[in-house]
Amino acid sequence: MKKRTITIFAMATFLFAAVFAFAQMSDAQVENPKLQSVLSKKAGPHVYVVLMAQNPAVTYEGDISGLRATKPRKGKKINPKSAHVKKYRKFLKAKHDAALKAVGVRADKKFYDFSVALNGFAAQLTAAQAKSLAKQPGVVSVRADELRYKTTDSSPYFLELNVPGGPWARGYTGEDVVIGIIDSGIWPEHPSFADDGSYGPPPVALDDSRPNCEFGNSAHNPDDVPFTCNNKLIGARQMLDTYRYFIGATSEEFDSARDDDGHGTHTGSTAGGNAGVEASIFGIPRGPVSGIAPRARIIAYKALGELGGFGSDLAAAIDQAVADGVDVINYSVGGGASLTGADDIAFLFAAGAGVFVATSAGNSGPGPGTIGGPASVPWLTSVGANTQDRAFISEITLNGPSDPPTGLWGGSVTQGIENYSLVDAEGVAGDASGTCLNAFPAGTFQSDDAVLCNQYAFGVSRSQRVANVAAGGGGAVIFHNSAGVNMTPTDNHPLPTVHMLYDVGNPL
Repeated sequence: MKKRTITIFAMATFLFAAVFAFAQMSDAQVENPKLQSVLSKKAGPHVYVVLMAQNPAVTYEGDISGLRATKPRKGKKINPKSAHVKKYRKFLKAKHDAALKAVGVRADKKFYDFSVALNGFAAQLTAAQAKSLAKQPGVVSVRADELRYKTTDSSPYFLELNVPGGPWARGYTGEDVVIGIIDSGIWPEHPSFADDGSYGPPPVALDDSRPNCEFGNSAHNPDDVPFTCNNKLIGARQMLDTYRYFIGATSEEFDSARDDDGHGTHTGSTAGGNAGVEASIFGIPRGPVSGIAPRARIIAYKALGELGGFGSDLAAAIDQAVADGVDVINYSVGGGASLTGADDIAFLFAAGAGVFVATSAGNSGPGPGTIGGPASVPWLTSVGANTQDRAFISEITLNGPSDPPTGLWGGSVTQGIENYSLVDAEGVAGDASGTCLNAFPAGTFQSDDAVLCNQYAFGVSRSQRVANVAAGGGGAVIFHNSAGVNMTPTDNHPLPTVHMLYDVGNPL
């Protein structure tokens, strides 16, 4: 195994940029093959999303004698605790049960009732039952549940916020705006969500139909410590009923609203994190960070699991967010282009109720026909990917007599290393492509080996590939980009890791 000595110096190169909450950027969005494999092996009935003809509760305006809502609310919020609204929602749910009963399906086969921003339900049905249900009076559509995936993992530079005469100086800080973050959950102890005592009581009364601060399921994972929501993070709900049925939860995951991978925490802090939070990663100071609307309140909805998300869970999260009275929904989630998915229709009614919705345009651009759903619908604001001019850079030095002495660098937030041996993963332990897609056998590498991996590999995350090197005993990772996927992400990897641009890394 040919080796070179290599040193990586971690440098806190940071160009501070205020970030715009809803701009989306990510590595390529792809279907998760592990999730697809699980679903293909799941026997028995599957989950269908059923939309009903009558309007949801957000259309309610005034008296509902005869239990009929007909007028649009013109941007006004509903009070979910109102006796009239509760009565109307109960009426809609009874209609759902009646439709199921007509085709011989028990009400306990439902996963969700949608009644606020959407009128319908998600239920476990056979194909024959779904076909029969579609013919029932009052049923608009019956569709098999769809999969969605997270679609952002970088905070882009977008607006000059903290400048003289800028938005913050003029008082546009999001004071008392309630942002609903529909994502992978949230890490509540993050200082971006701390209540420093300057916030008043929550400006909305959350719907009480589900637990509204779901943390502390230590029976499933001991690291899921209890947390009480505060006047900044005013609520956190897990909306994963369908996902848990199909996929379950591994012992490493949190069966609560707690974030499993940081994606929801990232989008939440980008949208409404506190101002001037001193960021430190692996003990290295990284400068101050602020959300676009630092005085906003946040409610987190965990509707994405480790492998992705189901449309029924996401629609339930939208329904719940509108019931909770959010002003804004950030939806860094997407899939194939669509127009009549459950989340598409829920967002239509949410917009009618005065809720501003921002969603990612997907990660397949910039060519024509590459906008994913639900960004493809005209009643919400879709935002494309945006580059940024800030970076955390590590310098790489090769110590061999014929090696390039300077000019090698990459993105990293992990610690530096010194006098490690450089090992190319290509051809090692059967890794013909050098992408580190599979776990290496224990003892493949030494603890002071820095392993070079080809970053271009769909279907397996960057973090998993670092874990694969760690399984083989390696001590650090260098990712070399391909020409097609060329960026320097700064993931919180368990090993010192650097991401090199394609052109920069070619001499290596």
